[in-house]
Amino acid sequence: MDAVARAHAGFDRFLTDYLKESGLVPSCRAGCFFCCYGWVEASLGEAERALAHAPAEVRARAYAEGRRRARLLARAKDDPRLPERHFLSRTPCPLLEGGRCAVYAARPLACRGVLTDLDPAYCAPGAVRRMPPGKRRRYRARLDPRRHGPEHYLRLPKEEAKRRFFRLLAEEARMRGFTLSGELSVLLYLLQHPPFQKAMEKGPRAVRAYLARRRLLGGAYGVWLRLGSRR
Repeated sequence: MDAVARAHAGFDRFLTDYLKESGLVPSCRAGCFFCCYGWVEASLGEAERALAHAPAEVRARAYAEGRRRARLLARAKDDPRLPERHFLSRTPCPLLEGGRCAVYAARPLACRGVLTDLDPAYCAPGAVRRMPPGKRRRYRARLDPRRHGPEHYLRLPKEEAKRRFFRLLAEEARMRGFTLSGELSVLLYLLQHPPFQKAMEKGPRAVRAYLARRRLLGGAYGVWLRLGSRR
């Protein structure tokens, strides 16, 4: 997990410098958690780090919610609207505790990259699509293409988080011979599920077979296995 901690710390330094140099002040505040309804892609190492920081009751909730989402993935991993449907369902991340992330210091890169400097009410599921035409035009007029995208989110942090995520996947794969990427809650469930733990002990072939048997492997939004060579 050292590679994950380094990746997270590196992104935090980038973000601090970016905000200082650009003069931007995020409007995100504690207690605002619309982004916690999102579909979060994480690496296996990121899920392990989050799980290590989670209290017992949060781990139990993550297991139950992750199992439910795994069943959803088994039948809908190729649905192009899956993340949107999930967001609009307002199903919170199981790591959300009292309106705050229970593992905030260990949250994945995908979460770290979501910021806005506009009204956080815009982040509510379906908020923009429910706007009357006049209000939507005023909203659009506030968006700066040099700064925002998609929609009102700050573009550069989101893009940088994605770049660093793929670098982290490559490093994880090199260090242990393989890694996974997938929806965070599903990975948190798998890491606590004894049959998957046994597959992990046996190596990537067993992991691939387990995921294929559960119909979780691949697809647009399923779990992806990435191989690498140990140093």
